[in-house]
Amino acid sequence: MKIQELVLRHDLETNYDPRNILVKHGWKVIGSGLGGAVAQHPNRPYVIKLYRNSSRYSQFVEFVQNHQPNPYLPRFNRYVRNLPGDGRM
Repeated sequence: MKIQELVLRHDLETNYDPRNILVKHGWKVIGSGLGGAVAQHPNRPYVIKLYRNSSRYSQFVEFVQNHQPNPYLPRFNRYVRNLPGDGRM
């Protein structure tokens, strides 16, 4: 696990393209936009979103957390996690 974290951090430092990073680590990109991408792993029953800390997506996730009963908002199993050792993401 530590090796993957080191490789991912190197990928982020050299050239931030979330689609390429996700594909390189075995994920299938199912959507992308300005500064972020969503991918699904072929052997895991969930998707992840990789995006920059400067994105306002974290505020959207916080809004969803604060409005759980709303049937029109998505459901998240887990919430925002920063990448280990990287204050920029």
